[in-house]
Amino acid sequence: MSTKKIYFMAPLANVDSSILNVSLEFGFKIKDIPIWDYCKFISELERTTPQSISQDLTRKFPGVLDCSKQKLYFIENSFDIKKIKNPITQEGILSSECQKFQSELIQNYLELTIKKMRLFKEGNIFIPFCYMYSIKDNNPHNLMTLIYSSSSHISHEKYSINDGKELTKLTEFINEIKLPFNYHFLQLAFDNFELSYKILERQLSFLSLMMSLETLFHPSEQGELRYRISRNVAALLGKKDIKNSKTIFTEVKELYDKRSKLVHSGNKIIVKESDLLLLRYYVRESIKEINNIGIDKDDLLELLNSRGFS
Repeated sequence: MSTKKIYFMAPLANVDSSILNVSLEFGFKIKDIPIWDYCKFISELERTTPQSISQDLTRKFPGVLDCSKQKLYFIENSFDIKKIKNPITQEGILSSECQKFQSELIQNYLELTIKKMRLFKEGNIFIPFCYMYSIKDNNPHNLMTLIYSSSSHISHEKYSINDGKELTKLTEFINEIKLPFNYHFLQLAFDNFELSYKILERQLSFLSLMMSLETLFHPSEQGELRYRISRNVAALLGKKDIKNSKTIFTEVKELYDKRSKLVHSGNKIIVKESDLLLLRYYVRESIKEINNIGIDKDDLLELLNSRGFS
């Protein structure tokens, strides 16, 4: 029985050329292509013009274009399916194999890997859409298009790998961390962390991150939450540096004050971009540190309550 090769192609948004140094598993590779070459290729898949594809990229998916280098970065892969002579049966097999590739490799590996990369450091790297296609008579034929989101409605923090040392740490992090998290409170905090990248409104993104912080550090008993949450973050992340702990304590309190003012006044200008990034940093580092400790929320809060700064 003969086989048919299916190709996978997915642009990456909000990355630069450093992303080419990242190695992936299961046959996935990250490559670059001149923007106009990409537009010409996709126009064949979409049966339209390169100009139309270029306009769509600029309007709907601006995050995928590296205009400084006139490049687009993408992930590619391929897999084989069995060819069956009966056209109706063949169509069913084709759909089944594509769905299997989507669930087992795209959802359970590739999408989780990208989530791990966002958790490792700041930057909204994501896949806005992807194609599955075949080649017939030297021409590409589109089999499936998956649109995840329009990057024109999503934050555009750039994801960049600084050097070889950071690349090594990223690779180790991707291999070591397991998603979803075992503890429900940690996974819920992570879900809100992820949500903060998918909301264009800075204020709503800020609130989703504050929900992450409260999920991680909100004690079951009533009390002065601003103080308790700020102190717990400082005790967790301050390490052995008491000065650093005090800085974290002060900054988280100020962020919590902005949260209260935002909720009660509705004044959007209260939250600045720097506030959002600082809060996301504390949420990110808290999730990673709590995962490393590996205990449930009650034991975590008891541990933090027993610790002073440093």
